[in-house]
Amino acid sequence: MHLPEHFVGDIIATFGFAIIAIVTLLVGYKIYDKMTPDCDFDAELQKGNKAVAAVIIGLFVALAIIVATVAHAIIG
Repeated sequence: MHLPEHFVGDIIATFGFAIIAIVTLLVGYKIYDKMTPDCDFDAELQKGNKAVAAVIIGLFVALAIIVATVAHAIIG
């Protein structure tokens, strides 16, 4: 079996961008949580509040689109 020339480098880059994306999503969530002190998202999620879950899902999707756009601009 013959691997493409830059296969290992591409795999390392993929994992690197994945780690950066996950960290960015977590930091973005924490910033959003700090910007909305009136709502305790963790407590609301524990209560089963589906509206709060939908807001958080929307936040993660928006942040993921931003991260993907930046990664695409960097990689080309």
